[in-house]
Amino acid sequence: MPDMQDAQETPTPPSSTRAALVGGAMQRARELARHTRKECAEAVGVTTARIGAYESGESEPTLPELETFATFLRMSVELLLKSDIQAIEAQFLPRDDVADAMQLRTRIIGLKLMMARLSKGDSLEATAMAVNLKPRRLEELEAGERDIPLTTLEKLGTYLGVTTSELLDLGVDESPEQIQTATVIDHLPPSVRQLMNNPKAEAYVNTAVQLHNLPADELEQMGYSLVRLSEMI
Repeated sequence: MPDMQDAQETPTPPSSTRAALVGGAMQRARELARHTRKECAEAVGVTTARIGAYESGESEPTLPELETFATFLRMSVELLLKSDIQAIEAQFLPRDDVADAMQLRTRIIGLKLMMARLSKGDSLEATAMAVNLKPRRLEELEAGERDIPLTTLEKLGTYLGVTTSELLDLGVDESPEQIQTATVIDHLPPSVRQLMNNPKAEAYVNTAVQLHNLPADELEQMGYSLVRLSEMI
C-alpha cells in the first residue's frame, strides 16, 4: 500500500514541460543578452540547431551545457533552472542604459582625477608630463570626453595619490575634524549644523572645503566639467 505522505506530494512535471520551461528561459536570456543562437552554440560547443531545439523544448540540455550557456551570458544558472523569466529580465539592462551609465561613470572618474590634481597643486601640463600624456589628452580624460585605459588610470592614481577604492567611492576620504571644530559648528545656522551632524553628508562638506580652498581659475575649470557632468544626469 503506498505511503499517504507520498500520495499527497505534488507530482513532478513531465519532462517535456520541464524542457519547455528551461528552453523558454534560455531563449529569453539569450535575446536580452543580444546574442545569436550561433554565438551561443559556439560557446557551448554544440550546433546552432541544437540550441534551437533546447529553446523550443524539443530537447533538453545537459547541466554542463546549461552552466556553460549561463556563463557565456554572464548570468546565474539558477535562474535558468528555475525558469524565472521575471528575474532574468531584471538582470539585463537595455544596451543604451548601460552605455549611458558607463559614460556617466567615466565623467565622474575624470572629475575625481581633476579634483586630486588641483588639490595636489599641479598644472595640467605638469601632471600630463609626469604620466607621459599630452596635456590635451589629459584634459579630455578629466572632462570625461575619452575613456581612460586602466594602465593610464593607475599611473594617474599613483601620481595623484588616488587609490582604486577612492575612485570606486563617490565620497571623499577626509576626517570631519579636518573640516571644522565643534566650537565653530555651534555658531552655524541650524540647517547647516543639521547637515554637518549627518554622517552621510561628510563627503559633501569635505568637497565644499576643498572647493573653497581652490583658486578662482581652477574653480572655473571644474565648474565647466560639472556642467558637462550634469548633462548626463
